[in-house]
Amino acid sequence: MSKKKALSSIQNPVPFKLQALIERVLESNLVGFIKGSPGIGKSAIISSIAKSYNMLLIDIRLSGYDQTDIAGIPNFIDVKDAAGNVIGKRTTFIPNDVFPLKNMGDEAKLLKWNKDGTPKMVKDETGNMVQAEYDGWVVLLDEFTSASEAVQAACYQLILDRKVGNHELMDNVLILAAGNKDTDGAIASEIGTALKSRVVTIEAEVEYEPWMDWANKHNIHHTITDYLRWKPELLHNFDPRVDQLTFPCPRTWEMLSDLINDNNGVYDYITHTLALGTIGKIAVEFKAFSDIYATLPDIKVIMADPANADMPTEPGHQYALSGVLGKALGQKTIAPKDIASIITYAERMSEEMQVVCFQPALRNNFNLVVDPTMDKWIDKNQAMLATDF
Repeated sequence: MSKKKALSSIQNPVPFKLQALIERVLESNLVGFIKGSPGIGKSAIISSIAKSYNMLLIDIRLSGYDQTDIAGIPNFIDVKDAAGNVIGKRTTFIPNDVFPLKNMGDEAKLLKWNKDGTPKMVKDETGNMVQAEYDGWVVLLDEFTSASEAVQAACYQLILDRKVGNHELMDNVLILAAGNKDTDGAIASEIGTALKSRVVTIEAEVEYEPWMDWANKHNIHHTITDYLRWKPELLHNFDPRVDQLTFPCPRTWEMLSDLINDNNGVYDYITHTLALGTIGKIAVEFKAFSDIYATLPDIKVIMADPANADMPTEPGHQYALSGVLGKALGQKTIAPKDIASIITYAERMSEEMQVVCFQPALRNNFNLVVDPTMDKWIDKNQAMLATDF
């Protein structure tokens, strides 16, 4: 295997399969129905897709909607004869303003605004400053399987005919639906037969490697990513048969990361108490893993004397230590002598543990591949770099 191929597996990990599937459906102008367990990141991926398409996401949580919120509120209108005389009444439906509709002035909703309420300005092709705009809308009918049958039925016209009452959706509107599996114990039901054959159903699963790569790029605290390298099966551990307060999943790990980061990276008693209500009972083991960091050799001591600095032997300690070393290597300002020191120290561990240490760093800091010491290490470990752990 060539070094180029080995490096490609590090620098260009497989993107979220779910994202690729959704994008293919949207590009074919079809409606996708994303079905998956709670907390795996369905909504977050759809939000990312909308952003990459420069489209405004309209996230409609159907479990909190009534039938009239979707189909419109009934209203009376006058019926007139040819002479303009009122000869009776008819009913019509007033549509919810959440939907972008034709001939309703909704084009203005595509304008972008700053958080302070001022227009977001960009340069056009001629160099003039104009207000930025979205290219369209992505309407997400979320929690579809948790909605009442009446609300689901009201969505059929929206999905099948692209209409709300008598009003047509704008042409540049993409539609997606999402919901939990009915086997997951969440409030969920199967979608109707009339809809099944008119949408593309996508089974959403947790994707470990893409999520870990995303986590390294989005400031998920390294204690969490280190722990999940040690216990990858706990990225998503949901069992509908077990009555539990909460459970570990991509959504709750991100929440815990926010709690740790907002506490300056300290996992203290309050953070742990909140973790129990975030990732559930495994917070006890996660706390023990976090406590390991207090016993690890200091990174400065390691870089000063890599050949003789203390080396923990327990696997959990080494996983935690690999995270510390990987975080240091991932800093784009790291000096060549420090890179050499960390590699010298890491080479005292097993080859597998070295890869656990260096893979995230190589993904986060591409400059590492041109460092002479790292280049030699890559040459020696090409086969290992292309192996999944």
